[in-house]
Amino acid sequence: MSDCLTWHLCWQAAYGHSFLAQPALSAWIRERLLDAHRRRDGVLIDFVLLPCEIHTLSRLTAATGHEGPPNEIGSIVSRRVRRDGPILGPTLRGGYLSHWIESG
Repeated sequence: MSDCLTWHLCWQAAYGHSFLAQPALSAWIRERLLDAHRRRDGVLIDFVLLPCEIHTLSRLTAATGHEGPPNEIGSIVSRRVRRDGPILGPTLRGGYLSHWIESG
């Protein structure tokens, strides 16, 4: 994985939504994070799941780019949070945030 870059990725919940609304939801999000990285030849180094934010440290290949897993995760998580949540409308506050972390 020499062509990998490390990224900090972040998704924020829209007002009124929570990623920790139910214990099953947080476990499901964890599995989706792992699965999205596996399918794209990436590595989920670590993650933090907060009520209104998801943060990951991810090693992603140059071919995959930092857009593959984040777009996939955002779409899947958004649908599930909307389905399980009490509020209609957008579940994520804008797109994801990404920052390249220089690692040598």
